[in-house]
Amino acid sequence: MDFSNLHFEDFKILQKLDAWAQGRSYLVSMVVTQDKYTIKKYSQQDKERLIMQIETMKKLTSRFTVKLMGTFQHGPDMCVLLDFYEGGNIKKLISDLQRIPEQKREIPVWGILSQIVRSLDHLHSNNVVHGNIKPENIFIMGDGTIRLSDFGQTVTIQGPGNPPTSQSRIYFAAEVWTQGKPSLSSDIYSLGLIACELITGRHPFNAGNEKATVDRIRKGNQIMFPQFIPKDMKELIMSMTSKDPSKRPTTKVILQHESISKNNKIQMDKERNAEMLKRKAATAIGSIAHTQIASEILKDVKREGETFTHTDKNTNSSVLLFDPIIEFGVIRIECINIQGLFEVGIADENVRFARNEKPSIREMDKMVIYLCNGQIKHSGEWIKDNAKFDEEENTVALELNMGSEPRTLTFFVNNQEQPNYVTHIPPAVRFWAYFYDKGDQFQITKFKRDYLPTAKHGGKSKAWQYGLPWLKPASKSCCAIL
Repeated sequence: MDFSNLHFEDFKILQKLDAWAQGRSYLVSMVVTQDKYTIKKYSQQDKERLIMQIETMKKLTSRFTVKLMGTFQHGPDMCVLLDFYEGGNIKKLISDLQRIPEQKREIPVWGILSQIVRSLDHLHSNNVVHGNIKPENIFIMGDGTIRLSDFGQTVTIQGPGNPPTSQSRIYFAAEVWTQGKPSLSSDIYSLGLIACELITGRHPFNAGNEKATVDRIRKGNQIMFPQFIPKDMKELIMSMTSKDPSKRPTTKVILQHESISKNNKIQMDKERNAEMLKRKAATAIGSIAHTQIASEILKDVKREGETFTHTDKNTNSSVLLFDPIIEFGVIRIECINIQGLFEVGIADENVRFARNEKPSIREMDKMVIYLCNGQIKHSGEWIKDNAKFDEEENTVALELNMGSEPRTLTFFVNNQEQPNYVTHIPPAVRFWAYFYDKGDQFQITKFKRDYLPTAKHGGKSKAWQYGLPWLKPASKSCCAIL
């Protein structure tokens, strides 16, 4: 979905989250899909700084960073839409860890710390300073993995009379106050303080208020460690929080630490196993369990088994978008047009549809449409010569070959392959079907994964490339006969 076309009113505020000096944060759900996100609102004066940060976030999108979904304006404010982090930030985790007996606490702390170091190394390896490491910017995803947010900022140190910047100050290294900006080394210092906080439950220089705490940091006071903290953890934290920035280890050095390395190997094994299970499930031959994505659209549709019927109470346009996301193998989806099935197609994984919304008003460059009169469309003009499926009991099928190079989408009507097909399909798509009139009805007869494609793409076939504007054959600019 192109989130830049959305508005603040397209979301329902579920909860107001932390407020900070530069903006406000909300847990929201999209009205159309009920998907949860986080919105951060920034004032106009922060826009220039924010644009630079957004570009950095886009560049460093990975499993180590909170996913940036998009940005849009709301009056004078700029809204940043982020993936929903189910576990919240690690402030609560720090508190929860203190319930574990002291002698057993080091095991989960090593696991958490190793993930944070690995995530920070992703930034530092790309020569990006986080610049604002604190518990509020370290998040726990639904699968338990740790991700960083709000990185790549230009942090300006304010004078002692100014309001606090949401606790950022008490995690700044001493040299940040004199140099006026953070560095790779100061990131390490901040992480060392958080490591200490994870194991003890308290900021190591906590003096009761921000100014006194900052004073202790700037004076270079040594951390006083409780007796239960293991020697190797104590030594690592001391090196990370050294007053001399040149003596602090880099992320690469920390990753070689025995306990960090051991825990990262365990985490990476978990990730590999999870990916293998995902691929195994996604490539199993046979019928695929499928469900329509929950949305307001379902109020206009009745489902009985694999038969979908439009309500007789209105003529709302209804686009049913189906899970699972299609990423691997050869997938065939087949429908019977019982009455009034108007269009079928595929859409990029991020596309969503609203109630009483036609497919064609969404981002056409993010989908492929097969109209019941035999025409297909992507970006550009309607292309003719495929068969119609507008009569009752006609079958229409879409065959996606996600393993070919390039990936292809082939159409079938009444089991006959159609001449116009599509190449360069995106790596992750969904199937959808569209009807609108009272009593319209279709039935899914196949939603399965096959060993091999049935498409032949013979001499009369024409390939139309996804991602390019389509022009009618006379121009021959984006149609290639393969």
